[in-house]
Order: sequence, then C-alpha cells, then structure tokens
Amino acid sequence: MASNAYHFITVWRVQSTLQEVVEVIGNALELPRWWPSVYLDIRQLEPGDALGCGKVVSLYTKGWLPYTLRWQFRVTEVHRAASRWSPLATSSGAASGHLSPMANG
Repeated sequence: MASNAYHFITVWRVQSTLQEVVEVIGNALELPRWWPSVYLDIRQLEPGDALGCGKVVSLYTKGWLPYTLRWQFRVTEVHRAASRWSPLATSSGAASGHLSPMANG
C-alpha cells in the first residue's frame, strides 16, 4: 500500500426513521443545505428513473482533514424503506453505502 493511501470506515447512527434518512440521502442536491461545511458542491449528472434508481450525482466534499474530495455515485437500488448506492469515481479507491434500521430500533 502506498504511503499516501488511506482506508476508513464510517458508521452513522441517527435518531430518525429509515424512511426519513432515505428521503434526505435521496435528495442529494439538498445535502449542502443541512451540512454546508461538508457538501461544498453537488451536481446531478443523470436523473435516473422515476424512483431515482440510476441517478448519478457528483459531489465536492470536505471533512476535518486538510483535503477535499471530488467523487460521484450512482443509485443502484431504491426501495420504499431503503436504498443502496455505488461509487463511480473517487480520487482512488472504492466506496459503497447501505441504509438499514438498527436491530433495537
């Protein structure tokens, strides 16, 4: 592994219904509204179908570390209570996401 390579795993737990989270994540163009210090620029490249499956989104993001990331994702599954996405491009590497309810609610 190169000296500048990195790997991170992030798990978020939020007090919300799964449907509410799906709605926020599903409307990626609104992400800068609720977290403007992280989501610097969001652009929808492809709309996908009526449910958003196939939608392609380009993001310019930053966190606490001193760098920014430009990346894209495509929504690969959409269900009423969950969704899944896959990356199209990151600076180098791969990512994925899945939403699911916690076992204890």
